[in-house]
Amino acid sequence: MDNTEKFSGKADVYERFRPSYPQALYDFISRRFLPERVGTVIDTGSGTGKFALPLAPLCGRLICVEPNADMRRKLCANAAGRDNVEVISSAADNIPLPPASTELITAAQAFHWFDRAAFGRECARLLRNGGHVALIWNIRKSCDIRDELYSVNKKYCPLFGGFSGGYSDKDIRSFDDFFAKGTSDVASFSNDTVFFGEEEFVGRCLSSSYAPAPGSDGYTAYVAALAELYDRYARGGRLTVPMDAVMFFGKVY
Repeated sequence: MDNTEKFSGKADVYERFRPSYPQALYDFISRRFLPERVGTVIDTGSGTGKFALPLAPLCGRLICVEPNADMRRKLCANAAGRDNVEVISSAADNIPLPPASTELITAAQAFHWFDRAAFGRECARLLRNGGHVALIWNIRKSCDIRDELYSVNKKYCPLFGGFSGGYSDKDIRSFDDFFAKGTSDVASFSNDTVFFGEEEFVGRCLSSSYAPAPGSDGYTAYVAALAELYDRYARGGRLTVPMDAVMFFGKVY
């Protein structure tokens, strides 16, 4: 399956159950990259706008790039009424915008789907002199429930290759071949996720690209295993999954 289609049919569950991002992350982005709140931001792989749309008040123009029709449908609905937001249907490595269009390019929960080299070249084309690329993931901290959820995913999800597309730590060296030497850094912000009930926890897991779809082989068994996991770890109707929002950022040449 083409990466573009892996979230087809998941937009509604993605929007409903995926965690948001902490205000501290947006405050950092504002201070570091958009102090005048007038620049242009291009967000790639925008999905339903979970990460992107809170950027709108921080910049003069926000361009959301999303190739999947189902996710883009939800993104457009969520962006309605925001005068400085534009939605583009495009892959991240071939965006129909002129060179030097932006000061900042972002990708949240998306970079692992991109052709790294092609995306890097496109960023270099689109960025104005001195501009940055920021790559963001919500990364689960090491703990018992994370380890058990990993095992459940390995058992019931044939497409599972690891959390966060394999970027499950905070090692900036993972991006040595993407960011220009000496320009990269990492920032981390606490973002523990609290699930208020089994439905929220199961829904979050089902929003993943690798999760079996309703009616497919393994779906019922997967949901049952997730429910059992929730029952064992929830306390007082709440289940907390320790998590950080981690941003890797730098320049590309």
